[in-house]
Amino acid sequence: MYNRQEPEISHGRASQPQMAALKLLENREKKVARYFTDLQAGIRILNTPPQTAEAAYFQFLEKRYIVETLVEQVNIRKGRERKIVLRLKILVGMS
Repeated sequence: MYNRQEPEISHGRASQPQMAALKLLENREKKVARYFTDLQAGIRILNTPPQTAEAAYFQFLEKRYIVETLVEQVNIRKGRERKIVLRLKILVGMS
């Protein structure tokens, strides 16, 4: 990701705090990208049709847990208009 501080860094004029902050940002971006890659893999697995009744039951339990964890509130209004409020804190615990 490019920002205005990078030319200073490439010319050796960046301060130590700037270098440290940019390194932390770079690490955070990599962790977030990895998180979303893992999330996509998990979604693919959950969308795979189960082969047995037991697998279907466990898949249902996993999906239910995900919904209960991520969804804070669902409102269904007249005309079937839906409003879904998510509870998503993706950066918590990513140190």
